[in-house]
Amino acid sequence: FSKVPGRRKVTERVLPKLRQDIERVIHIRISSIKAFSVHQDETGVFLAESITEVLDSWNIEMQRVVCITTDGAANIRNAVEEELKMPWVYCSAHAVNLAIRLSLDHALVKPLVLKAKLIAKFFKNSLKASRILADKQRELHLSVLKLKADNNTRWGSAHEMFERLWKSRSAVTACLARRWNTHHKVPDNLTTEEWKALHKLCLILRALKDSSEFLSSQCNPTIGSVMPMLYTMIYHHLVDIPFKKQPKMTLRIDGTSL
Repeated sequence: FSKVPGRRKVTERVLPKLRQDIERVIHIRISSIKAFSVHQDETGVFLAESITEVLDSWNIEMQRVVCITTDGAANIRNAVEEELKMPWVYCSAHAVNLAIRLSLDHALVKPLVLKAKLIAKFFKNSLKASRILADKQRELHLSVLKLKADNNTRWGSAHEMFERLWKSRSAVTACLARRWNTHHKVPDNLTTEEWKALHKLCLILRALKDSSEFLSSQCNPTIGSVMPMLYTMIYHHLVDIPFKKQPKMTLRIDGTSL
């Protein structure tokens, strides 16, 4: 066993070093961010001017910029390609998360998502229901976890909702089966087949969530990992679909996979 440092060592050496390390990390992250207030329409022209202003503040000449990576919004793409005349690259992490959102609207998946969301919101929005669920989790020797609801604008929220439900399946099932004296409408429990489908989706979404988080890392270069990871995801989980003028991806879903 390592020797526990004394109070003097902690005060004079450990804590100051920890503070320096934290300050260095914060400085690195803050120095890579440029934020400003927006008081007008975010047109392509305005965004192009904002990008130019940021590059100037960082003393980066435009000719040194090889390409610009953004999400798929039409205004930012217009700013890059039409106004700045620069190569535009679609953010791979956004592509993966858009594929997940499209898949959750699939006819085979959407009813399960809505049903799971009703259950999560029931326990999330009611103090009484939340307390009863926590008591049941303790009784069944499960981790006491609050359920989370899917949010369209928050990456990974669907996976978090499915994962929390799956980990608390027995407690959720027992709670929904009890007699409730509440003005809230008690949602129906998932069927056995729906629980199986939820678990499979949870496993798939976990892999995609980990991949998108890695690809969106701000502390490590990920450009060399983009194509191998995307090809692997497309081979195992994703399929290309036509979507207006811009190709998009969605989960490879069929009746047998769920």
